[in-house]
Amino acid sequence: MRVQQTVDRSLVHKVGVADVFLMEGAHFSGGEFTLAAQWPRRHWYFGEPARRLDPLLVVETLRQTCLYLAFAHLDVPVDSFVIIDSLRASCLAARAQPDAPVDLVIRGRAVLNGGLAATKQIRLETEYRNDGMLLARASGSATVLEPKVYKRFRELRRTEPAESGATMGDALQFDRRHPVYFDHPSDHVPGLALLDQALRLAAPAENISWRPVSLGAKFMRFVELDRAAAINITRERELASGLQQKRIQVRQGSLLAAEVSVRVFQVAAVRRQ
Repeated sequence: MRVQQTVDRSLVHKVGVADVFLMEGAHFSGGEFTLAAQWPRRHWYFGEPARRLDPLLVVETLRQTCLYLAFAHLDVPVDSFVIIDSLRASCLAARAQPDAPVDLVIRGRAVLNGGLAATKQIRLETEYRNDGMLLARASGSATVLEPKVYKRFRELRRTEPAESGATMGDALQFDRRHPVYFDHPSDHVPGLALLDQALRLAAPAENISWRPVSLGAKFMRFVELDRAAAINITRERELASGLQQKRIQVRQGSLLAAEVSVRVFQVAAVRRQ
């Protein structure tokens, strides 16, 4: 596929063109699609994909793919709200040529269920390849709401009394000026920001070299911007030598908002000079 220019940034809800990874020229038929994309040599926030493939970069590319296919190929009106319900991403390999952008061919399947209903469901499966080599897989589901339905839902949520139950764990930290997670207005904490916090919590001690292998997430509720929230590890287990799985929960008051599963591979201890 020829990689010439990015898709319309408004279709993937990004302000900065440099943060748009999808390229024009998608082929879509019967739910099956092929789409060109490019990860830069060095991204100011997601690092160097050829050296260390960040699962957050894969998830962000999945998010953009979901929005673009919804608006450009699945006939979802562009003023609709596409809300990610669940996702899973696994990083299989890093590219061998670190000094060049990573040209991608994204293949997968996207299905929109719900017909003429005001609430619809998108299911998406993707594979990311460079020169035929499989780099990552990601899948997810999202709910599509008409503007009036979303507005009614959010108004209902805001009038609910704040949950007063104990919020156990580390206080959730986020910056509403963050140029990736809050580069456009949002009335809640974006899911990608929650995944970022989960990966930071799952990281081993500072003297351990490690890499994230995969992550999965379910989002049950919005994390509201005006209420305290907490994040904590609820389960850890050793899957194999050096491979750990950690289950992480995000809560507001007594309510479970999101649950994340992270697998990390601990490579070796780093010698201190």
